[in-house]
Amino acid sequence: MKTPRISLKIENPCNENWLGMTEAQQGRFCSSCSKNVVDFSILSDKEIIKMIEKSTGQLCGRFKRTQLNRVIINSKTPRSYQVVYRLLTSLILIPVPAMVLAYNKPKVEAFSPILADKINASLTSNDQDPTIKKKLIFSGKVLGNDDQLPVIGATITIKGTGIKTTTDKNGNFSIQVPEDFKSRKVTFVISTIGYEVIELSFKGDHLPLKEKIMLDSASMILGWITPVTE
Repeated sequence: MKTPRISLKIENPCNENWLGMTEAQQGRFCSSCSKNVVDFSILSDKEIIKMIEKSTGQLCGRFKRTQLNRVIINSKTPRSYQVVYRLLTSLILIPVPAMVLAYNKPKVEAFSPILADKINASLTSNDQDPTIKKKLIFSGKVLGNDDQLPVIGATITIKGTGIKTTTDKNGNFSIQVPEDFKSRKVTFVISTIGYEVIELSFKGDHLPLKEKIMLDSASMILGWITPVTE
């Protein structure tokens, strides 16, 4: 059976202000046309297709421009992948010496939002801990450029490493940089759904630093969607 291929188009984009609409289930309510506008920008391809298949009428939505005018394949996991998956999961049940597991476990330094708050407090206190001051720490607050509100759950990653953290409910974060970055440039990637990804670079010897980071909303488009099945 041929796998269905779907692409989404918005023939006539809407100029209504998304932020001016009232919050509603799965998106916002537009008073101009008395319709719910679904926020597809936060959904995966699989979730988008599922919503379209369940819909009994035309949908109005908010999309990232990169989500439109491209083919979305609604495919199921091949049986061969399922067999491999079952095999891999069965291997987990095989007992392995704890020492071997500990040796092979990659070391990833990531601060939790709670720890981020404690370190931020240390950096701003009058009696700063000398050991904290010597650490290569990048901390700060992430806000949305449109509404100036904290961005919760944004990911801050040290580029080229597996070291990352996320912002807390107040948009605060703190992340420790390895010592080998002290004599070279370190780049931080800030990303989250609905906002443009940005990169910030600093010399390692300029750390610790505390910055306010403003994220721009990803380029969005609103309107009635036209699914095209190939």
